[in-house]
Amino acid sequence: LDFEQAKIDFLLERLSKSPYDFVRNGQSFSSQRAMMHLKWKYFRAKDQIFTATDFIEKVAARSKVTGQPYLIKIAPYEFYPVDDVLKNELSQLDEYLALKPLSEKERPSTAVQSGTIEGGEKLFQEVKEKGVAVDNTMKQKPMVQNR
Repeated sequence: LDFEQAKIDFLLERLSKSPYDFVRNGQSFSSQRAMMHLKWKYFRAKDQIFTATDFIEKVAARSKVTGQPYLIKIAPYEFYPVDDVLKNELSQLDEYLALKPLSEKERPSTAVQSGTIEGGEKLFQEVKEKGVAVDNTMKQKPMVQNR
């Protein structure tokens, strides 16, 4: 699998570590539960997903059953669409990776390229060790662009 798979794994890992509740079809779930649900949806649609952006748009944006958007609950009356938050995460990751071309030594390990959540954790750790800003994004209020 390729680097896009590692980005998807990274997004799933970021999601699982979020302190916020996730709302799916009107019900709140923990970040771990949300990650498991999206991972299940991804597994079922994997043949249609080629990029991290595809993952966000086709898997993480909304319920396939009801069409309702998935939301992140920040406060009792403060919600953000999951797809906006994940697009922000991906944008920050891409920005960081574009800052400097990676040498062969700096490229994510084969564990990252294996297409597992552990690969996302490995990329998360490698990016964190290099001091990228994405480390705290989901721990703070998500930065959502105006539509």
